[in-house]
Amino acid sequence: MAFGEKGELVGVCAKKDIGFNETSVYVPSKITINEEQFKRSWIGEIYEDNLEEFQEKQHYEHFILIFFVAYQMTLGTKSFWYPYLEIAADSDLPMSWTEEERDYLED
Repeated sequence: MAFGEKGELVGVCAKKDIGFNETSVYVPSKITINEEQFKRSWIGEIYEDNLEEFQEKQHYEHFILIFFVAYQMTLGTKSFWYPYLEIAADSDLPMSWTEEERDYLED
């Protein structure tokens, strides 16, 4: 691992070569927060009943995720994502990063 001036993680390296299309980390989609999770949840009905409200927004896909996360936060400890939401400070979320910070993700 490589750390920056303030102790932040700035990079990692593999101990062995990772081949083309070789999986090095796997995260099951059922444990990710994404648009499909929202649509499959019972609040997905809100989306289906109000498509025009969601799709009229400039970046509606972000609005859907924000709505889903906000709902999960209202569930408190009953939410599957409660442990993550408890430790994720606003600064940890890419939507609150500066343009310069997001540019670091570019290859």
